[in-house]
Amino acid sequence: MSYQDTARESTDFLVHDRVDTAVLERADEFDTPAVRPGPEICYVDETEIASMIRGDELGRETDIAVELGAARNAEERVRLVRTLLRMLGYSGLAYLAVKMDKLGRPERVYVLRNYMTTNIATQMLEAGFLERESDLHGALTSDVPQVWDLKSLVTAWRESGDYARGQQLADQMRDKGVCSGLSFGVSITHTTIRSIVSFTSPRHNAAWINDNVVAQSLALGLSLHQRCSAYIKAVRRRETAGVLSQLQQRILSLLVLGLSDKEIAIRLDTTAHNVDYHLRQLRDKYKALNRSHLAFVAAQTQGV
Repeated sequence: MSYQDTARESTDFLVHDRVDTAVLERADEFDTPAVRPGPEICYVDETEIASMIRGDELGRETDIAVELGAARNAEERVRLVRTLLRMLGYSGLAYLAVKMDKLGRPERVYVLRNYMTTNIATQMLEAGFLERESDLHGALTSDVPQVWDLKSLVTAWRESGDYARGQQLADQMRDKGVCSGLSFGVSITHTTIRSIVSFTSPRHNAAWINDNVVAQSLALGLSLHQRCSAYIKAVRRRETAGVLSQLQQRILSLLVLGLSDKEIAIRLDTTAHNVDYHLRQLRDKYKALNRSHLAFVAAQTQGV
């Protein structure tokens, strides 16, 4: 039976997980790092950038990659990936791409929403854990897969002095069934960006992740990376060209109408953090002094 057939037998597994704005906003309760703010977060949607994806970048070197390419649409690919996750014993997945600054620190993180099954990774990013949390940081700096569970994370947080706010996050991870997993990093060719593929499970002890599970996890993760890295490259080309995405156009339209970040987020079914990220990008693009100036410039130049 092919991966495609297996996926079609599990249609009930597809659930469109929406990022819980209320939960994300609670991440603000964590103390802000004293030295520098966390990286900018850019949410990427496959369907929004489909027209900019280059076929030669999608990759078809593995059976899984071929199955992903043969899927009829993004929804079917999501269903396939999540079915494969369950076959390996996982319940969650996150695909992140990290752009570093000149000092080698995370400057911008691209979060692929299509395959993300929990918002815990986003909470960790917003709370500034990317540079201090062991398995995520390890995936940025090493090619060795990072196997973890909550006990090991809490121990590392205690040793690093992040125990108090780490415990808050650990409680949320436990409540959401994110208790163990595997993460690994891989570079995106012809860029300075490094991706992190993270698998999660509700099992409390990471001992179940044996050599066989690690090998299969890498096979799935690398096959997924072949496709997802093409999305990240497409977003980077769009940013370089200065072209407004459909989401940015809609944000500008609602900004002109006088809506707040939170109201815009609700209208567009995204997070206030994401809206703020795009508004900062738009202010830079149009050299706007503030929010009101951006709304004025948008009304004049974009006809929104």
